[in-house]
Amino acid sequence: MTSLRSNAIEVLRSTATGCTLLHTAVLLSSIVLLHLGTNKYFSRLRHVPGPFLAGCTRLWKLNVVRQGEMEKVQMKLHAQYGPVVRIAPNEVLIAEPSAIKTIYGHTSKFSKTKFYVPFGTKENDDLFTDPNVARHTHNRREITAAYPFECHKTILRS
Repeated sequence: MTSLRSNAIEVLRSTATGCTLLHTAVLLSSIVLLHLGTNKYFSRLRHVPGPFLAGCTRLWKLNVVRQGEMEKVQMKLHAQYGPVVRIAPNEVLIAEPSAIKTIYGHTSKFSKTKFYVPFGTKENDDLFTDPNVARHTHNRREITAAYPFECHKTILRS
């Protein structure tokens, strides 16, 4: 009788462990799929064309960079999708010279990304690395004031 009881308990224990592992695997898979689907279909960039996997995860871009083919792939992507291509869930590649002023100009509504962080210091940012738009504008005006417009013309002519 004791042997039968211990066998029954062992069977229940192994079944519970198996179910727990299965439930955990299903739950984790569901979370991953939900995250990938959210990146692809509910992002503000969902209308931007690009490779399917690029809209879901950065792993697509990581793989291309790892292969050392990013420049070639970018050219192919622009040939296939046009001047604006989504290459990651929150990353867009733009090959339109007229967009430079809109994106990087003084009145741009776009903030600087974390790309600039390694170029600055923890203590203070310079004109290139400062992500604070108001502080950047103030510093740019102070620096620009030191160089009259005629100086710019001379530099541009040479």
